[in-house]
Amino acid sequence: MVNVLSGKEAEDFGRRLKHAREHGPRGKVSLDKLAREAGCSKQVLSKWEHGKVSRPDYITLRKVCAALGIEPGALLKMKE
Repeated sequence: MVNVLSGKEAEDFGRRLKHAREHGPRGKVSLDKLAREAGCSKQVLSKWEHGKVSRPDYITLRKVCAALGIEPGALLKMKE
């Protein structure tokens, strides 16, 4: 289970997710494509990217990271 993220941590998580989606190992991936590949909604991904989540669902997080070609730890690290 992912720990609860504070406001700043949630914002940092969102920035890392957006960066990984736009500049990650798979190149730029649209929200639509990522949502399809990860089996979640664009709305969930958008909320995550905008720091509107305090406890990301770990199963969904793993699917998102797999679709982006990164490890979950890359998004969950607390220091940049």
